[in-house]
Amino acid sequence: MIRSIDHVIIAVADLEAAALDYSSLLGCQPSWSGEHVDWGTGNVLFGLDGIYVELLAPIGEGGLADALRYQLESRGEGIFAIAFATDDAAVCAAALRERGLAASEPVPGEGVNAEGKVRRWRNVLLPTEASRGVMVFAIEHLSDSALLPAARALGAAPICGIDHIVIRSGAADATRDFYRDGLGIRLALDREFPQWGARMLFFKIDGVVLEIVATSRATTPPRPTRPGAFPGGYRMWRPHRPVYVRPGLMCRRSARVASPAPKSARCATARMVWRHCCWGKNEASYWSEGHDLGRD
Repeated sequence: MIRSIDHVIIAVADLEAAALDYSSLLGCQPSWSGEHVDWGTGNVLFGLDGIYVELLAPIGEGGLADALRYQLESRGEGIFAIAFATDDAAVCAAALRERGLAASEPVPGEGVNAEGKVRRWRNVLLPTEASRGVMVFAIEHLSDSALLPAARALGAAPICGIDHIVIRSGAADATRDFYRDGLGIRLALDREFPQWGARMLFFKIDGVVLEIVATSRATTPPRPTRPGAFPGGYRMWRPHRPVYVRPGLMCRRSARVASPAPKSARCATARMVWRHCCWGKNEASYWSEGHDLGRD
């Protein structure tokens, strides 16, 4: 049914400027630049290790362009959607409906670049009511994978992949049921932090962690001022060396070298197993103890 996270879509207002920012951030050139004529959107893709990042901007008229404009006006730039990979959209749609999700029939889509090359796919859309407001869909690629090659490195230490994706939620149980029972993704860790008024759930699929941060009150974890134990024995660590990303998306580097940061970016790595970043009205970066989430 669903085998991995295929790509993450980031809404941007200025596609050309964002492409330059992310080329600098990721340390690589785009793998594809084109537009969705029927949807009124333009995109730039960066092919990483088993996953790609898509920058998406409204450039014309269409339902998708309208949805992007609404997010940009109401929440600004940031993660717009998460796409999961499937080998057969029709089979995936049927399986998701059997699991209780109102999955659409496969919807065809295509993108064209300046050279006239066309990429085609089929999407299975899911209602945002089920995903708690996050746009989630499954995608079956129909075109030759050579049309989306790995992004070519600009230096010695480019970003090599996405480590984990962070989603903020106000309904932990409903979000857990959607990803675990609806999509069939393994829940690796479910832990509460009363001192923060937070609950954190970690799902793992094909080497990428999907982290859900559910808060019961408007609070954010405190920043550690020194290595040591926080109340409850939860051990915090100083960051090792910063790698800046737009909130919500954490990347893996092939070496410990930082890229120049876009002005809108803010985050920091930890020297444990993963890096954390929450976003919302009160953005905060923090670092936490690593846990072994096991193998997929």
